[in-house]
Amino acid sequence: MAEKTIKRALWLGPEANYGVDPGSYLSVPLKSPSDITEGRVVIETNRTTGRTAATDSIPGPNSASLSGSVEVLGLTAQAGDGVAPGARDYFDEILRGILGIEEAFDGQAVSTHSGTSLDLGAGAPAYAAGDIVILQDAGGNVVPAIIAADLGGGSFTLVSDPGITATVALGCRAFRDDDGTDQSQTFYGVFAEDSGLYNLPGIRFTSATLNAVPTDSAMLALEMAADESPASTKTGLPAQSGATPSTPLRLATVYADGVAVPTSSVEVNFGLQTAPLASTARPNGRSNHLLVRMAPMITIIPLITEAQRQLRQQQTVRSLLVHLGGARGLTIAAGRCQVTDDSRVDESGVLRYSQTYTVRDSGSAYPQIQAVRH
Repeated sequence: MAEKTIKRALWLGPEANYGVDPGSYLSVPLKSPSDITEGRVVIETNRTTGRTAATDSIPGPNSASLSGSVEVLGLTAQAGDGVAPGARDYFDEILRGILGIEEAFDGQAVSTHSGTSLDLGAGAPAYAAGDIVILQDAGGNVVPAIIAADLGGGSFTLVSDPGITATVALGCRAFRDDDGTDQSQTFYGVFAEDSGLYNLPGIRFTSATLNAVPTDSAMLALEMAADESPASTKTGLPAQSGATPSTPLRLATVYADGVAVPTSSVEVNFGLQTAPLASTARPNGRSNHLLVRMAPMITIIPLITEAQRQLRQQQTVRSLLVHLGGARGLTIAAGRCQVTDDSRVDESGVLRYSQTYTVRDSGSAYPQIQAVRH
């Protein structure tokens, strides 16, 4: 007989203020959730009584942690010319909890496109240098590109030639880091485990790693830290159906300086570095849980070549685009990356090269790393 502890469910509600119940929640179909870990502090009073027995203790601050994975999702529907990205869902909120800044771009027909020259004409979305534009050609092929410069009037220069002649820039929703200036979203969580209910205010993602392999859906592994409040009845929680709002993504293409690099797997570690903000004014001893900085790393495993072997030695700076899915998908972009670790990998007699890129500072005008849902 299956154990009842598999009866688990997670709801997240974006907090307007740290630790304050937002009153509305989104159901999150978490895969392989961990057991919840509770950190409860008991304060011993140890008062003198003239006897040897200890005096009653009092409750101290509470905390909790949880981990699990979600399937990586694109938009629920493709956003073509003049179409805005569709309704937001829990995956948007998760990306906002990792990266922070969110901006939506409507789809726009392409006036002219040749190589690195792109003209979206009058009424073009407000793309800026460093933004990602998702280009589609007449045959339905989709390639992401990084904008190098806004020339005004809807004209742009791209960092590299996408290798297609685009007819439309698809509508998308972009999420970017901003060097910790504006904190990414925190959540009030409710976690059900069998018949137990845990209230988890102030959830901060402390780790986020995306993995894509040929034999499974792309997954985003998350670790969460939170306060813990006494359990209370929650009404109006959305039903847990286990369904996702769109088909999980599986295929992934990696572009280095605009050139596709075949790889047997992709890992994007967002490198979240967080710290609780201690406060004597709050019952759980903290008034926030800060995202201090991000130190992203991207690992791919291409076939071994002399050119690949030279990347670490010469510390070549490259742009990387990880495109998951197709017209509906997710693109992870980092403008400046260098190989800081590499090693040979024998995959059933095929010699490959595992390369870990460290994402570098792209300057004040460029986000260090971003995720674009399209």
